[in-house]
Formats: sequence, C-alpha cells, structure tokens
Amino acid sequence: MLQESYPYFLANTAVSTNQHLAVHDKYTGEVVTQVALAEALYIEAGKAIRDVRYAIEDMTELRLLVIRDPH
Repeated sequence: MLQESYPYFLANTAVSTNQHLAVHDKYTGEVVTQVALAEALYIEAGKAIRDVRYAIEDMTELRLLVIRDPH
C-alpha cells in the first residue's frame, strides 16, 4: 500500500515540503499519493553536492595516478 505522501531526497536525506505533486493511477485517474516538490534553491544545492562528489572522485583518481608515477 502506498503512503499518503513521499518526501524528496537531497544528499541522501529525506526532505518534506508544503508543495506536493499528485500522483495518479494510470488506469483509473485516481490520485493515489503525493510527492514533495523541491524548490529551485534545493535543486541547485543538489546539483552542487553532485558536482562536489564528482570532483572528489576525479581528485582521487588523479592522486592515484601521481602515486603510481610521481614524474
């Protein structure tokens, strides 16, 4: 059974908001649940967190290359 509403996730943290989007059953058209809508500020924060994660991965790879061949 579905919950009444669902949060969105930012950096693996559930976030609930006052704005929701109705989710409809595709066969009956009935509203079956709601999902939280993220504000633009939080969407940008999520993109920034993603970019930092990629940068950390890239720097780790670079560090491993330097350790293997320091010249």
